[in-house]
Amino acid sequence: MPIKHLKLLILFIFLFLFIFLFYCFDKIEKIQCQFISDSHHCVSRSAFKKLHYAAWNHTQLTSRQHWPPFNASSSDVFVFLHMQKTGGTTFGRHLVLHAILADNTSCRCYQRKKLRCDCLRPRDPTQIWLFSRYSTGWSCGLHADWTELHECVPSMMDELESISNPRRYLYVTILREPVARYVSEWRHVQRGATWRTANLRCGGRSPSLLDLPFCFIGESWEGVPLDDFMACPHNLAKNRQTRMLSDLTLIGCYNRTVLSSQQRDQLMLRSAKNNLENMAYFGMTEFQRESQQLFERKFGIRFTEPFGPANLSRSSIDDATESQRVDIEKLNALDVELYQFALKLFAHRLRQFGIRSSLMDS
Repeated sequence: MPIKHLKLLILFIFLFLFIFLFYCFDKIEKIQCQFISDSHHCVSRSAFKKLHYAAWNHTQLTSRQHWPPFNASSSDVFVFLHMQKTGGTTFGRHLVLHAILADNTSCRCYQRKKLRCDCLRPRDPTQIWLFSRYSTGWSCGLHADWTELHECVPSMMDELESISNPRRYLYVTILREPVARYVSEWRHVQRGATWRTANLRCGGRSPSLLDLPFCFIGESWEGVPLDDFMACPHNLAKNRQTRMLSDLTLIGCYNRTVLSSQQRDQLMLRSAKNNLENMAYFGMTEFQRESQQLFERKFGIRFTEPFGPANLSRSSIDDATESQRVDIEKLNALDVELYQFALKLFAHRLRQFGIRSSLMDS
């Protein structure tokens, strides 16, 4: 073979090997594992890096609580993450019916029976300043969680406004004591609620029935006893607040074969704490007055009606026996830890804004 042809052949081989190795390393990067604790399970490197970035972000932002006043005339958009049975319906109604912004902007509600409101910017009535159930509907899915909202809201806002604009999204939510919230959800399901139309999208798709089987056969779980409600391993009521506040892509979404249950729980709780800390605002169902004052002082907004006791349905923690309450607390251990973290963070924010509360004395 002539030397010229041999050089070309060698060059071609090197080029082929370069492309092949580049492709292989890219695939390896997507599946390469990092060990967590002392177990032999793993998560993808991208998720591992993402979690460590989130942890760094968590420590860097602990003191950045004084946000500038909300500006409806600018690019600010409130995004309300509404978790089931936390008093979110009451808070959502306050936002559209009673909130007066610094420039006297408010929502205009035109359908009271099935509440629907327009929350539009004063300088441009084609643009929206509130993304919530009563203003935009369940545009990202029924009770969309943190993962769904972050995947959906920017593109959905572009669609709703028919234009792609840079925006500052301010996520807000409400938390509730976990045992009382769980009992309330059980009572709601017992009366026939299912939320089966929720998308639960994560990583671009909804979970399959293999990932997340139903706990019941038929149209609903109406009449379910509390013990049966607790016994279903696929019941999303368990640790709902932790799951809905976490970045589920870190744990493989609803695919439970990626990690052990202990690793899933640790990653999910850590992510939920980080996301809660970095939220623009969260309130506490058990501290209505303080939640209202914090929102008003932080964003320069006032409410024309005071936050009273949230309408938390007819159920109460007394609907469960003492033994059942103990079991519920164990079942919702992640939510219990998240709630204790939230109480401390909430008290810290109240102190920053000079709001007195009995929470400071506990």
